[in-house]
Amino acid sequence: GTGAALQGELIGEPLAYSRSVSGKLRRQSTSVDSGLRAIGGDSSQAAYGVGMEISIKLSREATYIDEDGAVHSAFQE
Repeated sequence: GTGAALQGELIGEPLAYSRSVSGKLRRQSTSVDSGLRAIGGDSSQAAYGVGMEISIKLSREATYIDEDGAVHSAFQE
């Protein structure tokens, strides 16, 4: 498709809507993003989260099996 937003009305006011989140009326256009955002839907089971100070660790250590058959992570031990 063309990526054009669909046109409609909400409480008598004109609006454009699409499945993407953008302030542009056409996704692939050179028009300036309006900055306007609205998200609607059934919020009865909505969930959101905020990531704060997330850290990760990378491991180059292996997992090994000892002589008793127990599995060990060298990274965690």
